[in-house]
Amino acid sequence: SDYFQQAVKALLLGLSKESELNGLETELLVFGRITLAHSARCFTARSENRPKDQCEFRCGAYAEGMPLYSQDNQPLFRINGIQVQSEASCNLLGYYNKMLSLGITHYRVAEGDMAIERPISILSTYRQGVPVPVEIEASTTCNGYWWGKPGFNLVLPNE
Repeated sequence: SDYFQQAVKALLLGLSKESELNGLETELLVFGRITLAHSARCFTARSENRPKDQCEFRCGAYAEGMPLYSQDNQPLFRINGIQVQSEASCNLLGYYNKMLSLGITHYRVAEGDMAIERPISILSTYRQGVPVPVEIEASTTCNGYWWGKPGFNLVLPNE
């Protein structure tokens, strides 16, 4: 259970010696698909056999990206233009107080399958000091990476 805290502290300390200065702002993705890789080539254009310089911004036709499946035909990744993203959305909404105690100053919410208003509303309520029971959809969200477990797993608060 301390893996999350150790991971965030390691990230913060690893920034540089300047990271110890007061006022360092830190941002963490708390809800949304995780960008796993970038490419110089647009995956969407390539999937449609278009040259890179004639992509016509085809990625716009796939607002949620194009799903990629495992050999077992399970959704695994999303390709979206030049990004490879996680299929499931990272969900750290239930850990607001823990993130605050670790010095996280900014919380990123990325638009995705879930209406963006809900995660923003949850964060806003936490910022007002009101604990919120977070409804977590285990089949579409994940956070295992932060807990030393497979990234596509979901670890619930108080586990």
